[in-house]
Amino acid sequence: MSEKSIDTAKGKIQKICDVLKNETIEPAKQEAKEIVENAQMQAEEIIEKANKKADEIIKKSQEEKDKQQKVFESALSLAKKQAIDSLKIEIEQKLFDKSLSELIVKASTDIKVLSNMITSIVKVVEENGIDVDIMAFISKTASKKAINELIGQTILEKLKSNSVEIGDFDGGAKISLKDNNITIDMSDDALFHCIAKYIRSDFRDIMFKGSNE
Repeated sequence: MSEKSIDTAKGKIQKICDVLKNETIEPAKQEAKEIVENAQMQAEEIIEKANKKADEIIKKSQEEKDKQQKVFESALSLAKKQAIDSLKIEIEQKLFDKSLSELIVKASTDIKVLSNMITSIVKVVEENGIDVDIMAFISKTASKKAINELIGQTILEKLKSNSVEIGDFDGGAKISLKDNNITIDMSDDALFHCIAKYIRSDFRDIMFKGSNE
């Protein structure tokens, strides 16, 4: 083949290559570039959406956490208050109620105190001209004989059975006006509630001052 023919052949091959390049390779490159660009855009959108979703999840999780924290703190505060109130009641029952009750029982089982109670009530009934059968009941631990001796015959004659009776209470006395269905209750239980009513608040102020803070 002559040199001229070779040059001609090379030229044709070059033209074919150029055509292939222009019509196939270049469009393919462009298409690939567009695919990559689209993929990048989609990836960015996906990432943005994922970030937003993650932010929403984190925010919701934090809100739920805050809510649970508030519930926990509220429950803890309530439990603390209930525990303190329960402790106050226990302290009050053991210190105030028990001590006051023991003090009243001790004082109201003294035979002089009991005889004075009975004598005073009987005299008031007599002075007001009330004609009824009177029964006097004393605490179950008191001495019936000793009290009868202390109140004296004059008062005993005013009693229905000419004697005091033993009651079912620990301290104090009860005077029953039979015909009038009236009972004057000066038992330890009645005295406790009467006295406690006036001094319980003072006890609480002293014992529990500042405990509600």
